[in-house]
Amino acid sequence: MKMILLVIFVPILVFMLPFGVEAARLTSSDFTYLGAFRTPISSGTMESVGTTEGYGSLSFRPDGNGGAGSLIIAGRNGVTEITIPTPGTSSNLNSLSVATVIQSTTDIATGGSLGSCDRLGSVAYVGQKGSVSPKLYWSCYIYYNVAGDDYSSLGWSEVTMSSPKAKGAWHIGPSSGGNWDSPYHGNKYGSYIIPIDQAWADQYTGGKSLLVGRYKEAGSAGGSMGPVLTAVGPWLDGNPPANGSNLSATPLMYFNSVSVHTGDTTWMEFRLTGDPNYTYYSAGDHWNGGAWVTVGTKKALVLVGRHGTYDGSNPCPWNGANGCNGAVGTNTPPYCYGEGGKDCPYGIAVTNYKGYHNGPYRGRFLFIDPDDLALVAQGQKDAHSVDAYAVYAPQADWQFDSTEGLNQIVGAAYDSTNHRFYVVQAMVEQPGGQNAPAWPLIHVYQVSDSGSGPGKPRPPQNLRLVNP
Repeated sequence: MKMILLVIFVPILVFMLPFGVEAARLTSSDFTYLGAFRTPISSGTMESVGTTEGYGSLSFRPDGNGGAGSLIIAGRNGVTEITIPTPGTSSNLNSLSVATVIQSTTDIATGGSLGSCDRLGSVAYVGQKGSVSPKLYWSCYIYYNVAGDDYSSLGWSEVTMSSPKAKGAWHIGPSSGGNWDSPYHGNKYGSYIIPIDQAWADQYTGGKSLLVGRYKEAGSAGGSMGPVLTAVGPWLDGNPPANGSNLSATPLMYFNSVSVHTGDTTWMEFRLTGDPNYTYYSAGDHWNGGAWVTVGTKKALVLVGRHGTYDGSNPCPWNGANGCNGAVGTNTPPYCYGEGGKDCPYGIAVTNYKGYHNGPYRGRFLFIDPDDLALVAQGQKDAHSVDAYAVYAPQADWQFDSTEGLNQIVGAAYDSTNHRFYVVQAMVEQPGGQNAPAWPLIHVYQVSDSGSGPGKPRPPQNLRLVNP
């Protein structure tokens, strides 16, 4: 009797990458407030930094101060490297520790060209990248630029500020060609520079591990109605790239310019999930910086700034160049344009300056999910559809108000070794009276993943069917 061998071919699922867990999202509950310290107001260098007008971008230098770590704070006209003293929680400002100056300059771009820029945006310390030695990367922008001119906005200098040997400025991506909605328009850049995890960048952005962007007021003239995040890596384009050249760039987050979208509701695309006052983009927002924050199994890109919380309630008729305009669900964002508190009713504005107003203004930390940015980089998500998944209002932690009630937060940095998050509150200390410059305060948070669960499941990737 013959034996019949029955062979059944069963498809088998093969995973090219192990099924596992990816990092969970950070939340404000992972941040513990440690206190604050003062900037060196006894030194004239801080005035040159331009913090009198709310400037104060921040960067952490891990090898600074003899290996103890230092902070680099920058503003309109200059850059200062300072020590990091122990933060305190005293309600007496004079009792807080004061940082000391390590090095300072009022001209980080000497030898380079700011081109048509008239403002220094920020400075970020970046360590060795391939054959490119550690540098101070700087950005610049045109403050007014209502004509919407395109321009170059990024460069680098040596870490020794007394001999900067600056190179640049370079344009982010190709020319916008006059398209104000282009992700590469100059008015979308020139402010914050955020170093990110190199391994993440190697996986998703071709190694480009600097995020650059700018929030131009109201998103006008080529600006964006929401934060901008584009990945660049100048060291990948030359050592150095030629002055004025176009850097390779990967847009990860940007929105349309209000100037060409006054007849639609695209201003409602960016959302601040969970904001206690107003969950939409605001024409009075100022997003001024941020940091890539990772600890344990958690990660987030944390942007900092102020949020305009006027929600369109009690709108008043448009009155020439002044008055209130818009409400949720309309084509025009809620704002008031005019002489601040003089012409804008209902407490919308809290300053006496012209421009778009959406007060009362509140300081905010915005939490952006790097996994969303990864999806954009892979073409699986639209760069216009990235939202802040969580919002934190830090003023409840702080003992002191800014001198003009603007609640400006103007910079942030992260020490990934000691898991400390630094943030600059602008215009706090005004020792010489109302007509004197006001210097910033630096607040410190400890970041922990102690409250994290197992993380969210990572879906299988590179799935294919094979027959045995």
